[in-house]
Order: sequence, then structure tokens, then C-alpha cells
Amino acid sequence: MPQLLLGIGVICVLGIYALYHRRLKTIEFASNKEKPLIIAHRGSSGVYPENTKAAFDAAVNAGADYLELDIQLSKDNCFMVIHDATIDRTSNDSGEVNGFSEQELKQLDMGTWKNAAYKGEVMMTLPEVLSAYLPKISLLIEVKHIKDIKKTAALLAEELHKHSLPDGDRIIIQSFDRSFIEYFHTLMPDIAVGVLVRKVNSSLVNSLRPFAAYINPKITVATPANIELIQKAGCKCVVWTVHTEQDRARLAYKKMDGIATDYPEWYT
Repeated sequence: MPQLLLGIGVICVLGIYALYHRRLKTIEFASNKEKPLIIAHRGSSGVYPENTKAAFDAAVNAGADYLELDIQLSKDNCFMVIHDATIDRTSNDSGEVNGFSEQELKQLDMGTWKNAAYKGEVMMTLPEVLSAYLPKISLLIEVKHIKDIKKTAALLAEELHKHSLPDGDRIIIQSFDRSFIEYFHTLMPDIAVGVLVRKVNSSLVNSLRPFAAYINPKITVATPANIELIQKAGCKCVVWTVHTEQDRARLAYKKMDGIATDYPEWYT
């Protein structure tokens, strides 16, 4: 009898767990008129090496709405797709990104750090991403480690002008550096821009709203009140970043415009 009761108890617990996760997927966006945009953070980076072709292809195949990618300048002023200021964490070498040329950075192995199965993944450039993915999916491009605002903005505008850009918010440029975003907006006012923030208050929102189409808060400050404050100012709100199931549950019922996640497959 004790074993029977234990078996029944285990079945009940597993049943409740499964029901919870089915319900989470069902109700997560119940309070939204429309499902928020699903933005693949550095691609499908929970499983694949971040900011690589493997991660981007997986995100496209998963049905994400946007690829989020990080860019910064190499020594010879090419926009390289990498998050950190150094290559130490995600490559087989070390040093600062801006200490290498495009050709040198293209020789690095960007996959083995994640899993030996991805050995041989190479660092992409922004032109490569624009050519390969813009026909398939929208892009949220974060500009990192900016040393010269005007130079970086001018080079980015020049690069974007080389491509046939779609109408609307198919490309969004974002950064933590609000001065960069404000200046870039003067060069390309038709491209949507966003500012990443770790706090939200009326003063901050009012200072960003004249130029920022997006004010994108960290998940820890993405309360219903803060999301509403951003949206009432006429801006959109992409919450970053969902890394875990706990993060995912934290956003249940909230009315954000988009979710940046390492696991786009959770939502599609």
C-alpha cells in the first residue's frame, strides 16, 4: 500500500508539473491583444554558439521574429558580430576585438567554446548578416563598445545605405549608449532606434522619447507599471533577457511588445 500511494503521488506531481508548463505556454501572452515579438538573443544562443551562423540559422528555423546581434568595430573599421570587447570567452585566442583586423578575426574558431560539435564556426561581419538574413528575418542590432560616437555612427549609416533596406521596423538599432543612439538617429531618422535601460522612471522615459522608438528594460525592472509608462510615452518595449524557465514565467501576463530570449524555440 505505501508503494501504491507513493506511485500515485509521483503521478500527481508529474501531472501538475506538465499542466503548469502547458498552461504557462497558453497564458503567457493572454493579456496581450497580440503575441509579443520573439527576439532571438544572439541567435538561438542557449543551445548554439552565440552570434554565429549556427545560432542565427536555428533561430530562423525556430520561427523567431527578430535576430538580435552585437556589433563592434575591428582594427580596420569593419563591423564584426561579437558581444564582448575581447575574443577571450568565445574564441580560441585572446585579445581585444579592436586590436585585430577583419581578416585576422575571420580565422578564429567561434564554436568550440560552446561545444566541440560547432568547431569551425567563424565570426561573421555585419555585411554578411545583412545579406544572408535580412531577406528572411528582421534584425535588432546592438552596437557595443563605442569609442568614437560620430565615427561609429557614420560608418554604420554608410554600411546600411549599401543595402536595400525594407520599410518599417525590419531593422532596429539599439545600444546602452543613449548619446550614440541620439546621434545615429540624426543620420538615419527612418531607422527605428532603441535604448537599453536598467532602470525606468518618468524622467528617463521623457528624456528618451523624442528620438527612441524603443525603450528596452532589463527583465528585473520590467514591471507592469514600467512597461505601461514606456508605452504611454509612445515608445515600444522589448524586455531582455529570458535565460531560464523562471525568467519566462516572470513575464506571464505582461504586455511588453517584445521578448529577447536565448531560447526562441520556447515561444514558437
